[in-house]
Amino acid sequence: MPLAEDQRAWLDMALRNKGRFTRAATIRKEFESYRRRREKAAIAWEGIPANHPDYATIQNGLTAADQAAQNGQFSDAYKQLSTIKSLAKAAVTGHADGLHDANLRMSLKTLESHVNATTEQVDGCYRRDASIKQRIQNLPQASSADNFEGAMGILKQINELTPALRGDVADLIGAFRTAVNDLRARNIDATITRLQTDLAALRATGRGNIADKYSGGVETLARIYRSEGGRYTDATALYQHSEGLSLELERGLSVARNLGDLKPDPQAPSVRPDDKTDKIRSGLSALPEEVRAQMQLAEQKRIDERVQEYFRQRNSDSFHLLDTSVGLETLAPMPEKYNFDAVFVALTPENTPIPDEVPDELRDQLTTAVVQRITTGMTGEDANDDVLLNMSVRSFEDFATMAREQLFQGKKRNQLSDSQWGLVKHMAVAMEREVCLRAPNKMADDASEITVGGVRYEMIKELKSGANGTARLFRDPNPPNATVVVKTIIDQTQRHDLAYEIETHYRASKASSGEDSAIVGFKGAARSDNGGIHLVIEAVDGGDLEDMTGGLGAMESLGLLPPEAKRAIAIENLRKVVEAMKDLEAQGLVNHDLKPENVMFTSDGKVKIIDYGEADFVKEDGIARTDRALADTRGYAPPESGSKSFTQKFDTYALAGFLQKMVGGKTPESGEINMKPTSALSRLIEKLRDPDPEKRPSLDAILATTIMTSAQDDHGPEAMENLNAASTEFAGLISGLSSEIDLQTLVDRIGGTYAGFFRGKPPSLSKAQLVMAFIDDDISLEIDRCTQGGDYALDQGPKKINELKEKKKFLQTQIIDKLVTDQLEKGETEFGEAMKRTDKCVGFQHGDAYREVTPNEAKQLIERLQSNIETQRGQAFRLIERDDLTEEQISEQLDPLNQKLAEQAILLERIEAALKSVLGAAAKLFLAKKRLNEATVNFRGGKRALDEVDDPEAPHTKDPRDKSSTWEKVGEVFDTALNKHELSEEIDEKVST
Repeated sequence: MPLAEDQRAWLDMALRNKGRFTRAATIRKEFESYRRRREKAAIAWEGIPANHPDYATIQNGLTAADQAAQNGQFSDAYKQLSTIKSLAKAAVTGHADGLHDANLRMSLKTLESHVNATTEQVDGCYRRDASIKQRIQNLPQASSADNFEGAMGILKQINELTPALRGDVADLIGAFRTAVNDLRARNIDATITRLQTDLAALRATGRGNIADKYSGGVETLARIYRSEGGRYTDATALYQHSEGLSLELERGLSVARNLGDLKPDPQAPSVRPDDKTDKIRSGLSALPEEVRAQMQLAEQKRIDERVQEYFRQRNSDSFHLLDTSVGLETLAPMPEKYNFDAVFVALTPENTPIPDEVPDELRDQLTTAVVQRITTGMTGEDANDDVLLNMSVRSFEDFATMAREQLFQGKKRNQLSDSQWGLVKHMAVAMEREVCLRAPNKMADDASEITVGGVRYEMIKELKSGANGTARLFRDPNPPNATVVVKTIIDQTQRHDLAYEIETHYRASKASSGEDSAIVGFKGAARSDNGGIHLVIEAVDGGDLEDMTGGLGAMESLGLLPPEAKRAIAIENLRKVVEAMKDLEAQGLVNHDLKPENVMFTSDGKVKIIDYGEADFVKEDGIARTDRALADTRGYAPPESGSKSFTQKFDTYALAGFLQKMVGGKTPESGEINMKPTSALSRLIEKLRDPDPEKRPSLDAILATTIMTSAQDDHGPEAMENLNAASTEFAGLISGLSSEIDLQTLVDRIGGTYAGFFRGKPPSLSKAQLVMAFIDDDISLEIDRCTQGGDYALDQGPKKINELKEKKKFLQTQIIDKLVTDQLEKGETEFGEAMKRTDKCVGFQHGDAYREVTPNEAKQLIERLQSNIETQRGQAFRLIERDDLTEEQISEQLDPLNQKLAEQAILLERIEAALKSVLGAAAKLFLAKKRLNEATVNFRGGKRALDEVDDPEAPHTKDPRDKSSTWEKVGEVFDTALNKHELSEEIDEKVST
């Protein structure tokens, strides 16, 4: 669309000021991006009253931003607009209360405690490090002795000092790693950046007097934290330093033990020959020179290999992720493995082979020795979590292979006698039995209960079951009744696959950020007495992406969710999925099996990615390699899924399917996009599905697109948070609903092919949604056939389309709508009856006291608290806008008000949770509907679908709330982030035309 005259003049000025060597298309793109941002900033400004103290500041800021843009200085212009939006938001919504004196004082105090704790912790580690190094340096040197006898005395001293040194080094390594974990948890860099941003915002709003009180303290703490060459800030460097401590100690001990040129004195008492030595010498011949040379070379090679292995391990702890804006990230460290070789060392006298016929006494003697070493390995001082997990997942086959290779120098099974193979099996059975006995986590053979981390959980129900395995839900019978999910295999030939998944999941969880991580929580590996192994993970209670999509569709069809709200939730959930993928990417993890069933939601809306049976970690070169056959889920697996090596762009491909399913409303399994080719959504999907992995956009680029930012930009974080929480709760409650319709009726109404998708089970809501999506695809195919003309288009085609529409209507009305409406009607009745009951108690903590009330009294308390909170929030906003009070006076009144609001919000949350705990499922759904109605109030009203965005052929219905100019719509898809991460070479051409 052509530019207006004033817009053309402005663009020409920017082109002249930027210089004739700059591409016009690039300037135009920057200019249009600036115009869009400015429009949003201006809209935010319009909500501020003219008498507001920040009004003139924001007005001057807009003028300064315009001037910078006219001069071609878009970076400065963007900074001005960002400041303006922050000021406007603070002025309109009361966000400025977070910048006030009390909050800054508390934030600075927290920062000070974190910086002090970090510097003391890290300095303490390095002081201990220096002390140990000094002790190593002060070790007596055997080579300094006057004679060989003296050297032997020094070696004895060194051997006496060695255990204490090794113990202190092990403790120090633990201290360094604790410092690494604490440093990451404190996230001091983010705190400093946030405080600096808040202080800058205060100065920009004329509150420099408050900023000046704290800026000196923030900068001082930042300077301390970033001093000493980054020793306090670089967690990777700390970890790498700890990795080298053991090698440094061993090197120091080796140097101290070196005898130099000292040799035994033939006349010395300790080496003087006698009759016994002569007898020994007469029976043994010296090794030939060439044999000694070979042994020396072999020993040197062994030492070199150990050093190289250490270097590989150290270097793998940090790497650069290719083609992303993540930068240097920490690869999840490889867990320590138990050295099973040590179990078999020196079991038999040197050069004494095990005979073909193994005596029972020798068999029992060897087995007892091995079992004792297994016991020591699992209960001794070196038995850490890594070692216990590594031992817990080993099988009878693993132990048999170890015993055969170690006892018989790698001979194959057919090279052993029956008696020797009997020894191997006897030993493997005993080893497995001991591991089962000593394993910290135990599953009952009948799967009725499991003990994990000392907590006993009882089996509640079976979640999923198939040919390969079973997933069960277990619950702690004691408050707060925590739950876990346990995965068990049925086919024992897949035992090694589950062991691989356990070890991969464990490794990923060790480097994750705890509860906030996208990696579903790893609870442990459990053993059964019958030898079975089990994966234990946290229970995720909000359903998967399939359930969420189906639930949103059901809510929309029933009128509970406006189309704009459904679109906003879908986009917000996808943004969370991309953020979750960044969590995996940061650890160098490729999931290899991302699909809707493996993306779960918690009840409060957090994303958790499950199933790491196909996962791999990339190496230091950014490439993951595997010899295993990978899952090939149609619509989500990329073309390179049949390859043996890939980058982290493997998982990015799956996002195309998520976008198509959740936002586009189509099933990705067909592999077709089925959307307008000119839409922003379809172009992004095409880029994500590029056959060349390196041409797929990075996760940062995807997050910065208009599609991903539109929900937050259009409706604000608070409205989106409320909507997301309400819709997630509602979707989770209806996801498990199943229809009671009989199978024959289903076959009669929708046909055997579509009914087959339900696999003979009662139709669930999510399955019905999935079948409807497949019917939609078939309707599209029929429409395509009809467009080709001929007799089919006149007769059979329209009939077929009408039949498919009737089948879809039946599923919608008789399965989905009926399921939800029946449950809601039941819930309203249940809720009313619950309010009349006086024999049920709703218990909650209030201050130091524990209160119990009836359900109806709890309901009244909730309503009263909600009203009070709304009233007090209004008081807070009005207080902030008062011109007759100083900043200090506002803070004095605002601080206690904020404290009271926080206390009431916590109490409200407790009472609501307690009330729900005494209600049935239907009554909970009734309450969730009320919450959903409240959350969707601001979403009633139309916006164009994403399929119509920047489609020149699409009819343009302007939203009355949308104040952006028409010409700006052409460039809506060209996000601000595309300055660095362009999704298509078409961008410049599109803008130019």
